[in-house]
Amino acid sequence: MKLQERIEADFIKALKEKNKSKLNVLRGLRSSLKNKEIDLGQSLNEQEIVSVIRSEIKKRREAIESYTQAGRDDLREIDEYENVVLENFVPAQLSVEQVEVKVREIVDSLAEDEKGNFGQVMGRVMKEMSGQADGQVIQVAVKKLI
Repeated sequence: MKLQERIEADFIKALKEKNKSKLNVLRGLRSSLKNKEIDLGQSLNEQEIVSVIRSEIKKRREAIESYTQAGRDDLREIDEYENVVLENFVPAQLSVEQVEVKVREIVDSLAEDEKGNFGQVMGRVMKEMSGQADGQVIQVAVKKLI
């Protein structure tokens, strides 16, 4: 089943179950997908859909941090639940250890003069690991190795 179909099926299921929390998350996701579709002027492929979902997850992670700092546990819990719902639609991310191993392999394959240049290393790693791990995790791993 395609990702778009899974999202629609979960939306209909949440409607039937009257699960308002999940319904709100999926409505927002459908809206974001539709907006991206309008921006591009064409229907989205699987990779673009995953990209939109990941950006929604990232927004919520940032909000969770803000809510935690502000002591707003009620709002933090809502965003954590929304993140759980959204993470069901994206492929699993690599762990920090797996990212470090992969980054080390990529850095070892680079020419000696490229290894010291953070921008070049980061660009190459992001290109090869696109969608497999969070950019911040990759950045920390690259900084650790350089």
